[in-house]
Amino acid sequence: MKKWGFLFLFLIMTNTQVFSQTTPEDTSDHKRHAVEWYPLGLLGFSLGFNYEYRIMGGHGLFLDGYYILPLLKNKGYNASIHYRYHFHKRMNSNFIGVFYRGGYMESSFKNVENRQTTTYDYSLKFNVAGVNYGWRARLFKTRFNYDFRVGLGAPISTLTWGENGKPGSIGGVMSASTLEKFIKYSSIVDLDFAVGYSF
Repeated sequence: MKKWGFLFLFLIMTNTQVFSQTTPEDTSDHKRHAVEWYPLGLLGFSLGFNYEYRIMGGHGLFLDGYYILPLLKNKGYNASIHYRYHFHKRMNSNFIGVFYRGGYMESSFKNVENRQTTTYDYSLKFNVAGVNYGWRARLFKTRFNYDFRVGLGAPISTLTWGENGKPGSIGGVMSASTLEKFIKYSSIVDLDFAVGYSF
């Protein structure tokens, strides 16, 4: 855990120095809105978008959401609200923030126990509150931009198993309780990359 804490601090320190070396063109950037899309969400068969409104100075209100496409017997959604403080009081700069996320998902997997294959269904309801850090920068000095953030949160979640109940073990190598912890705590990481347009 200490290793991740040092990495988090290193990112803040190095990127604060990078963004502090602004040009006159950078400091004139006073855009108030940004709309973005999460392209990496397609790898998990989901669509995600976000919107930020810079209220005043460095203060921003950020909203985002994901919808899991009903493929491969998976479905679900999540949405979050963030407060961001932009260090250089403009949209395209590094920032630190707090967030709250809530969501729901359903999924299933096949497991072999005693030479029998059984399909297990489960659903997860989760709420997460935490902190994050990231930056937004322009692409080739246009109004198009990219946004990256990383953070951690504390989850409150409920995992419910389907009609076949809970497996005894996963492939004979992992206990069901370990799997439950993995599923529940998978929501604590706030990690995303987005591309979009600011105006």
